[in-house]
Amino acid sequence: MPGTTGGTNSESSFVEELQFQGRGEKFNWQGGLYLEINNPLGASGTFSPTQTPCGPYTGTLVTGAIQVDSETQCLLGQTGSSLGRYGYSSTRTSFRGKAVYFQGIYSLTDQLKFTGGIRYTWDSMRSIFNVTQLRFLNSATTTSAFNGTTIFIPGILNANPRFAQGSGFCSNDVAFGKPGTATNPYFAASEVAGQCLQDITKKSAAPTWLIGLDYKPMDDVLLYAKYSRGYRQGGVTPFGLDQAQVYDKEKVDTFEVGAKTSWRGAMPGYFNASAYLNNFRDQQLQIGIQCNPSTLCPQTTAVINAGKSRMQGFEIEAGISPFKGLKLEVSYAYLNTKLLEISDVAAFVLARNPLFTSPPADIRPLPVGTEIPNAQPHKLVISASYTLPLDESFGKLSFGGTMVYSSAYRTVTDPAVLDKTTCLAGLTVNSANTLSCSAAKPVSYATNFGILPGSKVFNLNVNWENVGGMPVDAAFFITNLTNEKTFLHVNVQSSSGFNSSIIGEPRMFGGRLKYRF
Repeated sequence: MPGTTGGTNSESSFVEELQFQGRGEKFNWQGGLYLEINNPLGASGTFSPTQTPCGPYTGTLVTGAIQVDSETQCLLGQTGSSLGRYGYSSTRTSFRGKAVYFQGIYSLTDQLKFTGGIRYTWDSMRSIFNVTQLRFLNSATTTSAFNGTTIFIPGILNANPRFAQGSGFCSNDVAFGKPGTATNPYFAASEVAGQCLQDITKKSAAPTWLIGLDYKPMDDVLLYAKYSRGYRQGGVTPFGLDQAQVYDKEKVDTFEVGAKTSWRGAMPGYFNASAYLNNFRDQQLQIGIQCNPSTLCPQTTAVINAGKSRMQGFEIEAGISPFKGLKLEVSYAYLNTKLLEISDVAAFVLARNPLFTSPPADIRPLPVGTEIPNAQPHKLVISASYTLPLDESFGKLSFGGTMVYSSAYRTVTDPAVLDKTTCLAGLTVNSANTLSCSAAKPVSYATNFGILPGSKVFNLNVNWENVGGMPVDAAFFITNLTNEKTFLHVNVQSSSGFNSSIIGEPRMFGGRLKYRF
């Protein structure tokens, strides 16, 4: 591959904190300064093939010297230069964080305590990146339509025979200009490194705080209530929509009440419960932007500050020990989310990238009143473990199992209605670089492709601590015992006629051995 890859997951981190503490009869406090510096040790990025050739082409291009994607060439039955391509993206992103904070706990009575704290944070995110499109041709020269403009792409002999002839140009046309112009010239596919560089820095700062009350009516019971203001820094999405890579900070007000209890006796156990309400403002949400069917324009995403939303729910966890060695535990979480307000996403996109005005863009923001993606409404975990009553010289041997249930939930937004035309005859390309049919059949697509199904996963484990009285621990495990098919994410490519998913781990088993020096 062209360019340098480096260590994609390697970074240098420096964290330092200067803290002061004070303790008194009724008042305890701490405060200090915080510094964090993270720098990448290598570039990270992707190679994304798109519409690779469906076969070799020789002869002439379509009428009017308008070149369309190779998939369309196959549909048209045209002959001409093969236009296989892929996008090359790489970035180096660094972070800086500084903060000053103070928090104190004051005992109003022996059972009632008040907690208050405040923090001010300064954040900075810098991304140096390039976004390049490479096209590999079978002829020395050809013409092509890109973003609705007919351009001339010279075939450039690449030293790597895998690439044959090809050329590249910067994909961010608003930042660099149309391909082939003086500000965005064509270059050999082997010269990607250092081309199309952009350097964007986003700084953000905000105060956050905490106010809370803790009440202990007895030693094994704690009741609490708290309110806090949270903040998520603004940042950069280097491979997002051109001219819309920067997004602003997000704020949240969190209210929570709860109880933590435990008891002893013949059947010891515990019971914890909490309920919460989170109100978000300027929430950072990712949206998809792609071409309407039968148009030629880029497909991408953008992170926007989307107005207001609400998350509320409760969590319960409990456990008991019916007799010595046996532990039974259960936890349940319920989450309800709702988007209350969203900005004008179409206006935001079109104001920053005029390429999406003609041809028009298919912009799919979250509808107001719907749930927030990646929020699981229900999650249940049940576990049991038993420790055998063995002599200490043998070691501690226990075995157990866990069942994890996750309900169905949405990961991405579907279009409310997707109108696409299946061409039965006469597929042509007009002067506006759009496809049309003399005989067409409309197709209706079902929605809810972006919802992942629920799942139940069973795990088993055996642990042997201090094997034979030695400083050795051994373990054996089986995950996803029933080989349940689970999904982690879905990529809805409805305009291209397919969806793809990232699947979870299948049934796996293994062992671990640990020696303590």
